[in-house]
Amino acid sequence: MQNHRVRVPAWAAVPALLTAVTLLAKKKWVSFPLRLALTLALFAFLFRSLSWSSLLAAIEQAQRLVIFLGLLVGVLGLQVSAFQWQCLLQAERIHVDLIRLIKLYLIGTAFSH
Repeated sequence: MQNHRVRVPAWAAVPALLTAVTLLAKKKWVSFPLRLALTLALFAFLFRSLSWSSLLAAIEQAQRLVIFLGLLVGVLGLQVSAFQWQCLLQAERIHVDLIRLIKLYLIGTAFSH
């Protein structure tokens, strides 16, 4: 007895995938107010428990050169990462300005943290 496999084209799964994505999107919108409330409550707790005087004193005593170099390395690293994305996209014949990629990279970083 032969085992015959039916080949289904890849595009045949698209309607089921779209339905699943739509259901997930609806569930996310239902839980969004809950997640927002929890996030705001955590931020309120963080800001109330923070010793602002200690934080400001630590910032005043920090070496300005070290802070500047840290910020400079961070900005340069961001630009290099965005440039790497630009190279990958150009290899696929997708042209996006570096400034736009930097903005998108910052958005992605914000959402991933």
